[in-house]
Amino acid sequence: MKMPLIEEYQHTHDIDWFCVIDNKHIHLASNGGVLPKAVNDEELLDKIQQDVAQMPDRYKYKLNRKYLNEILNDERFKHIEILEEETLDLLIPMSIDFGDNQLSGKEKVYCWSFIEMAQKGFDSYDRAEDGYHLIAEPIELLDSTKPVEFPPNIPTLESEDVKLIH
Repeated sequence: MKMPLIEEYQHTHDIDWFCVIDNKHIHLASNGGVLPKAVNDEELLDKIQQDVAQMPDRYKYKLNRKYLNEILNDERFKHIEILEEETLDLLIPMSIDFGDNQLSGKEKVYCWSFIEMAQKGFDSYDRAEDGYHLIAEPIELLDSTKPVEFPPNIPTLESEDVKLIH
């Protein structure tokens, strides 16, 4: 039985949700936005989130530097600049591999969860007022001898169901 999240909960939480659009696996962070009806099912969300958490990192990733430069210079991120690098490291899971990318502490704090999803094979987006902006995307499969297995229960949506901004 479908158990949708109430709208008030959705507006006060940053919910990780997943879908497939045009054969691409997509991760989206809701940032207080309302979820599409096709994915608004608490049990389904929990199951997919658990399954995704178990997926290995399989890809190198690329960041959307243009958008990051824009968003990270916003007033909402000024407080991160005063934190010491050692303190910032405490905010980021040790399992995150930033690869060869040279990132500032502010970039690491904002991007780590999007990088984690891109390394698993998802185009990873964050919601802003004008739609969902691409933050990180997979670019190169590290080992092509093993097939990438995505959770089978990820809903498929149409491109017009979600405003994706690249």
